[in-house]
Amino acid sequence: MRKFTIALVSIFLIASISGPAHSAQMTAKKFSSCADMLKKYPNGVAKNKKVQNKALKSGLFKPKVSKGLYKKNSKRLDKNDDGIICEQKKAELPTEAEPFSFAKNIDASLPADWVAEFNQVMSNLGQLMPISEKINEVPRVQSPMNIYAWNSAVSNPFPQIPGAQGASVSGNGLNTWMVLEIPENEFRFNDLHRYKVIAHEYFHVYQIAMSRDAEGTQWLWEGGAKVVEELYSQQYYGRSQFDSQLMPVNAAAVQTPKIFEDYGSGKDMNYNGSAFLVLALAKELQRRGLSEERAFTAILRDFQAESAQEPDWKKAFVNTFNMTVEEFYQSLSQYPTAEPTEDWISHRVVDATPVLPSKTLTLNGIFS
Repeated sequence: MRKFTIALVSIFLIASISGPAHSAQMTAKKFSSCADMLKKYPNGVAKNKKVQNKALKSGLFKPKVSKGLYKKNSKRLDKNDDGIICEQKKAELPTEAEPFSFAKNIDASLPADWVAEFNQVMSNLGQLMPISEKINEVPRVQSPMNIYAWNSAVSNPFPQIPGAQGASVSGNGLNTWMVLEIPENEFRFNDLHRYKVIAHEYFHVYQIAMSRDAEGTQWLWEGGAKVVEELYSQQYYGRSQFDSQLMPVNAAAVQTPKIFEDYGSGKDMNYNGSAFLVLALAKELQRRGLSEERAFTAILRDFQAESAQEPDWKKAFVNTFNMTVEEFYQSLSQYPTAEPTEDWISHRVVDATPVLPSKTLTLNGIFS
């Protein structure tokens, strides 16, 4: 009798233990949609542990493992038959843009001291005004940007850029590069331009990055680069073309400034006229209450950034400087013109002395 009783108890316990498991599978909830299921199981449901591990490796949030739930809902909700219902992919973190860089192609025709100074100038400029990774958004500009440099005593040694000469940031419609053909005479006569030109062309790359464009209104584009070039020379070499009043500045800069908006006027020797207009704009901004440093920051940095948002340069001008281009041009009447004192100059000139920047103005202060 005792053995029979124990046997009955054992059967009862086994039935009790197995009963709930069978009941859970039978009562797995049926969901009408993924939206409905995700309220209860926000990461979805996997049919087994193996599928769950696969989901984690593929970038999905960890789904709940439930064979019963999966079986009950898979026919309607497992659209791709991958063993997971209503899987949830982790949001991809935005990838950091590749930092912009230059590829330096320096020909052996350039002396070692120029190469050393070139590397120093590029390092200084990279710290003063780093090139924004936004430049990668500009069509026909690729990183690294090639710099091709050689001494004019030899023919262009780079077959990649046939016909290239002088100094420029230019391209072929597919890509953009920097050209630095350094005149042999600049080595012979120890002309600082052989170094300053690096700052000029570097600033064009900075302008492209800030404005998201590969060209601009000439007097702001080239005048800005010319001013940066001379400020660099003033700061690092202790002298610049400001010391000779940017001579000569064609009187057309104040009489008909509009012609300096486009290339080809024939009246902008060494971009002196364009630089004069940039300096005159800085003076006008100072008259309206800005400090000297802040005025140059507005022209050399802020206007470029505004141009990325407002492609109409005259509207960007108003937005940045709180005056119209026409109002600025009218202000130029205050600068008198005169006959040149040098025989080799065949046109009337304007004295740049009143607009020259102070000796204490630095690129560090402007771009900090």
